[in-house]
Amino acid sequence: MARTIEVEISEASFPTRCCRCQQPDPPLVWPVDVRRGIDAIVVRWQIVGEVDVPICERCASRRTWGGRLAIPLLLLFVFGWILAAVALLDGSAPPLVGAVAMAGPVPALLVARFRLRRWVDLHLVGAAGVRLSDDDRFARLQIADDAYAAETLTGHPTP
Repeated sequence: MARTIEVEISEASFPTRCCRCQQPDPPLVWPVDVRRGIDAIVVRWQIVGEVDVPICERCASRRTWGGRLAIPLLLLFVFGWILAAVALLDGSAPPLVGAVAMAGPVPALLVARFRLRRWVDLHLVGAAGVRLSDDDRFARLQIADDAYAAETLTGHPTP
């Protein structure tokens, strides 16, 4: 299970291993977004900070491709859900059942809109941004590996 930690953005220092696969001395960093503000369907106001997390080339490539494939896969899933609902209902079910079956993908899309990037980052980078502090100095992150999170916190106590 992922562990949530809080680090000061200007002084964030991570162990010298890839955050995801633990390969020593990774050559790259991945900018993990940390946000605060409002992100509703029709209104969006956010302040975004970035925390650079060490990552190897293989994991960076996986994150890049995972990010590119996440939305099309989600849309394919929703389209399949709608096709299955249409095939199962074939006009014999009451209209309310049909409406519920057809509206089912809507909550999935709304949740995905807010959580997809965080989920992809957590599973393919090993770290995901949770929230930016009100003074923009601290970032709350989820780290997939507990030992990596504990090492990251060494010397960086939570305020």
